[in-house]
Order: sequence, then C-alpha cells, then structure tokens
Amino acid sequence: MRESHNPILVSHGDMSAEIDELLAPMIKLMWELGIKTKESCQGIGENWAAIYFDELEYPRTFLQMAFDIFDVEEHKIVLDMMNRGLSPFGLPFDKWKMWCHPRWHLDGSITFSVTVEFPKSEINNIVRRLESVKLSKARFRSGGPDQ
Repeated sequence: MRESHNPILVSHGDMSAEIDELLAPMIKLMWELGIKTKESCQGIGENWAAIYFDELEYPRTFLQMAFDIFDVEEHKIVLDMMNRGLSPFGLPFDKWKMWCHPRWHLDGSITFSVTVEFPKSEINNIVRRLESVKLSKARFRSGGPDQ
C-alpha cells in the first residue's frame, strides 16, 4: 500500500511550500529557528523520512538542535560513538543517514547539498527538541523566564 503524503501549505517569513503532513510541524519549526530546507519527504520507504538542504550550515544546525548537542567536546564524543556504531544518550543516531552531494558549476566553483534521512518514528521527538530550543531562545531574548 502506497503512503499518502497529504501535503500541507506551510509558511514562515518569505518561505512557503507544500510539506508532507508528518513533517509539516517540524519544517515550520526549523524555518522559525532559521534553518532553511530545500525539500522534504515523509515516505522514503516504509519507515524513513528525509530533509534536503542546499547549504552545509543548515544540516549541521538541524542535527545540533535535534540532538541537543552544542558543546564541542560532546559533539566529538557523539561523532566518535556514531562512527563506532554506538547510540549515545539512548538516541537512534545509528539509524540516521547523511549524504553530501557535490555540485560543480560552469564557472569552476563547487557547492554542496546535503540529505539527512531518519526514522519516521523520531519525528515527534525531533519536534519536541526543536520546540525546546525555540522556547529557550525566546527566554534568552526576553531576558530570562522571570522577565
């Protein structure tokens, strides 16, 4: 049985697109947090979703926020564990996939796009983490929770 993607119109600032219904809340939060996306799909096989990025900074920021990794040393530890096939913090890092695609241009320059695939079962967890980051940023801008 083929999955229906049921796209929903999502807008934020100058960005607007029809996004698959399972990914729409996550993509909207990403845009609100300044993470630009190129495309997304909730139906990579039965259990996978994917987000496509045109610039290298955005997938890095997305992964940092999705896994709440902001400390450089912690980031090194997590990468080392992922490289050894381990799953730090009980999160399914070992299930995530990332590809970097080079593009050569006629003027001799090169740019990259990035694809991040992850289990669809993680979408709600990612949304919760992104909501937490958004709330923390709002508190920081307002001067703290007591302001």
